Amino acid sequence: MARLRVEGLHVKVGGREVLRGVNLEVGEGEVVYLLGPNGAGKSTLIYTVVGWEGYVVERGGILFDSRRIEGLPPEERAKLGVAAGFQTPPELEGVRVGVLLRMLVERFWGVSSLEALKLVSNFISMVGLPSSVLEREYNVGFSGGERKKLEMVKVLAMRPKIALLDEPDSGVDVDSLRGIGEAIRYLREELGTGVLVVTHLARLCRFVKPDRAYVMLGGRIVKSGGPELVKMIEEKGYSAVRG
Repeated sequence: MARLRVEGLHVKVGGREVLRGVNLEVGEGEVVYLLGPNGAGKSTLIYTVVGWEGYVVERGGILFDSRRIEGLPPEERAKLGVAAGFQTPPELEGVRVGVLLRMLVERFWGVSSLEALKLVSNFISMVGLPSSVLEREYNVGFSGGERKKLEMVKVLAMRPKIALLDEPDSGVDVDSLRGIGEAIRYLREELGTGVLVVTHLARLCRFVKPDRAYVMLGGRIVKSGGPELVKMIEEKGYSAVRG
């Protein structure tokens, strides 16, 4: 059974229709790639699922464990188990990385402060960040690769049932990709998390093979398939699936 199901979703942003009848599923323990060029509507889907203000569902629905959630505020969706890693996470001046991550682990994993610190340390190491990052202000002065890896740690700290990752492979080097891929494998294999990876390059495929893939063009899903679909897009580009 699909843990996340998007059915006939039409979404407007700023009065303009961006998503035009999207259908998509992510099951427990699945890694699903959502491929598409810039401007296809991929990020809009993530923002809509997590419940960001300004993303208006006109028709269709979002089901999480068979429950309609499009009417819930973002914090309620997070409590249910929906987490997202964003392309451009905010800087939080005055907030230390270690403090924020420890609080998230305590809340979502239900462990003591000591156990939370151990988990945070493991997650930091998993993605290839140095332990010194825990003393820094959250994302302040971080490189693009550091931000992407820290977003993955944040998602791990939330122990989600569904993780939505917005272009985790863009603007990062091979070593960073390897650490991000390790975190995705941990989500899938250790936590049973369903993972939706939004990308236009699919560079992560070297480290994490998807169970299924979708291609989005112009706010619509135009093709779905298995890992072979990712390979076809890499070899032939999006012209191979344009009508």
